[in-house]
Order: sequence, then C-alpha cells, then structure tokens
Amino acid sequence: MAIAFGGTYEKSLIQEVSGWDEEEFKKRVGFLPVPAGPRGRQATTAGGMVYVLFRQSNHPKVVLEILKIASNPALMEEFCRKTGRKPALVSVMNTLHPQKDWFIYETSKLLELAHVRPAIPQYIRVSEQLRLMLANVLLEKKTVEQALAHAQAVIDALTG
Repeated sequence: MAIAFGGTYEKSLIQEVSGWDEEEFKKRVGFLPVPAGPRGRQATTAGGMVYVLFRQSNHPKVVLEILKIASNPALMEEFCRKTGRKPALVSVMNTLHPQKDWFIYETSKLLELAHVRPAIPQYIRVSEQLRLMLANVLLEKKTVEQALAHAQAVIDALTG
C-alpha cells in the first residue's frame, strides 16, 4: 500500500508511469482526506483554476468576455470530463455521473472537507512543507510534534 499527497491533476501521470488503464486505476486507487488529529477533523485542500484580469490590461473588456466564455458551464463540464479536473461550479458538479465520471465524482466528495489554500505566491513551497510534514509522520520519521514544529518554522520563514 502506498499513500500519495497530491491532486486530481496527477491522475494521467500516475497512469502513464504505472501503465494502468482506466479499469486498473479504478481498482487500485482510492481517495481519503488528511486524517484528523485528536481535537481536529479530517480535511483536504482545495485549489483549482484561477483567472485574473489585471488592472493594467490594455483590453479589459475583451479579457472579461474571454473569461465569461471560459467559465461557461457547458465548456467547463467538457473540460473537466476530458482532464479529470473538478468543476469550479456546483451546477456542473451536480451533472456528474457516478459511473461515467467516477474519478471526478469520487474526488469531488472530498470538497465538503476542503479548506481553500492561501492565495500567496509561495504556496507551492508551503504545500511541499505540508506534504513533507504528513509524510514524515505517516512514515514515522518524526513525531507529530517534531514534524509540525519543523513545518511551522519553514512556513513562517517562507511567508514572513
């Protein structure tokens, strides 16, 4: 048994490296939130697609029209089904079929426990520290207290 910390965006890479087709992947892979601590609750993080319109844009109206097209529910549904990404709209999430869209459907259930990741430029480095913290505890390389203290010190240094 192996545990991986990542996101739905890693499905195609896992299949490529393992050589698993869709059925084999479905048999071998499951989804869990991060375990709860003694006084906490299970959790997961949520990120996703982010679109921005810079105030310095030379053509803000054109950019806004493109963003409206990109967030169209029908296009989002097609995109999510082709890429395995979770939809950003609940209305699109509600169109998912438990068998046909099994991967997005199953991973979307975890959104009930999700906390939105912080919108900071250093997030990728913060995320790596959280992954290392959990891995060190689960692999018994560090105690919970040691792993937490180390992650907090590094994250504090990264974020100021």
